[in-house]
Amino acid sequence: TKEDVEEYLTIALEMRRRVKEQLKKIKPIEYWNTDFSYVDLKTSKEIFVSVPEQPAPVELPEEPKIGVVMGLSVLTVYGNGVIQRFEVVADRGKGKLIALGSMMRVMRESLKAAYEYVGHNQKKLGIDVDFKKDYDITVLATQMGVPKEGASAGITILTGLVSALTKRPVRNDVAMTGEITLMGKILPVSGIHEKIVAAADAGIKTVYIPAGNEKDVQLLPPDIKKKVEIKLVSTVDEVLNDALIGYKVAPTKEQEKLAEEFGEIEREPHLILRELENAIRRCIKFNLQKISENWWIERIPPDVRQKAEERREKDEIKRDPIEYLDFTDYLKIIVRRDNWREVFREIFKDREVIAAKLKELEPLRNAIAHNRKLTEEEMEKLKVISKDIITTIIRRSTKKEVKV
Repeated sequence: TKEDVEEYLTIALEMRRRVKEQLKKIKPIEYWNTDFSYVDLKTSKEIFVSVPEQPAPVELPEEPKIGVVMGLSVLTVYGNGVIQRFEVVADRGKGKLIALGSMMRVMRESLKAAYEYVGHNQKKLGIDVDFKKDYDITVLATQMGVPKEGASAGITILTGLVSALTKRPVRNDVAMTGEITLMGKILPVSGIHEKIVAAADAGIKTVYIPAGNEKDVQLLPPDIKKKVEIKLVSTVDEVLNDALIGYKVAPTKEQEKLAEEFGEIEREPHLILRELENAIRRCIKFNLQKISENWWIERIPPDVRQKAEERREKDEIKRDPIEYLDFTDYLKIIVRRDNWREVFREIFKDREVIAAKLKELEPLRNAIAHNRKLTEEEMEKLKVISKDIITTIIRRSTKKEVKV
């Protein structure tokens, strides 16, 4: 479209000007004349492209406010992350959606997706007004003079919309990034490292990052991870329930099942560990049984099988052999080439990610087995990883209508 072409031309001309400026700094000589404008052939109007200055840091709200939410973006020109403040206001009106400022095309698409999601999920979100008919929605995004990279403002705009329509304030210590779908899923985005660094430098306490970017988060330097709490999220409900004060989205049947299966997470370490191991064992056994009735012989690596059987021989009770496995064994079973290809890739998606999680749990398991008290950081790691793995297993089983 013409709109797209204008956006591309603007960025290209801006980059051309910046290259010329840098060349002059290297050596102050004359360079060929360069055009910093383009002509609209339809109107014969010449449009000059200016170079925006590096934006000043966004001031964070001093207290939680209705409709005010912080997003995370990456600047096209500078390549670094930036905090972007969004303000959403819902007033009595005629159902208009007003975007203030020169919002780029990708951000307008994010706004439309958020607006439509709220429209399709009013009851679930606790919005009891016909906002598309009786309310005007005004959205203001700061720092729109500097081009941003990609579409990642969906969850930020949605949070502001729900806040404005429910009159629930947004926490003033959080920031977020992620594109959304009409089904309420949060999709991975680019520039995670730059965005989290910007959040940490700005004093943000918690950031919401798409679960699909987990690998990017794992690559972050340890000092950055210590500065800010990183919450991996898969659905908009997870963000809304945590970011909006005094607000909860009505739970789905799947979420009720998760709560029933996992129970209260604030429990003793050995209970959390037992819940997790039971879920993994059931997952392995159930799925491998579907492949072969003789799964224990055909699908369990020989060294794992031998170790489990030796442990069983020493046990007077003689439990199911799978109960003698540990996290190292689970990992070998899950990532074994045929098992991964035929079964576990569909459940866990990324082999490196599930491998990293199981490896992190092994020393915690050993500490619990030897009655060593976990540190606060270790306890939090056990809770987060356990809940994530159990959630993944149950969600997959729910899709297959299998009770694990």
